[in-house]
Amino acid sequence: MYGYGRQDRKNLMHMTAFLAGEVNISGTGHRLQCTLGKGSSTLTYDLYEATASERKDDLKHILFRLADKVTELDQKLADSTNRLDTLRQNHPERQVGAKGGAGFDLDMQRNRGPAAKVRRKEGYSILNPESKRVKAPRGVHFDEEDSS
Repeated sequence: MYGYGRQDRKNLMHMTAFLAGEVNISGTGHRLQCTLGKGSSTLTYDLYEATASERKDDLKHILFRLADKVTELDQKLADSTNRLDTLRQNHPERQVGAKGGAGFDLDMQRNRGPAAKVRRKEGYSILNPESKRVKAPRGVHFDEEDSS
């Protein structure tokens, strides 16, 4: 595979093996072995349970990366909020004496007043207004006490 690095070839072999269904995981005792591919182009990995110190280091690394990502996203959110506020303040239709008449203004749309109330049709369901309510049949009632 000309033009690919060693890691790229390995990743391509992983993907090809997964797509072809050539993945085999076998276990003996506390050891697992994962084999990808068939024939001469197989990759074999010995899988083991990590020790407590390795788990701590991995967990610490994950938590610090997560904290960095949260800080980065908070900063992007603050920047976006500031930019949005600036755009709202500098919008030409918000300024007094601007040309154009009634444009798109969020504050005006919010203060429009209540929407018209939709009247419910008599006999129709509240949950599904397209269907009528079904009433129980009222048949004829006979008193059996009069038969004596």
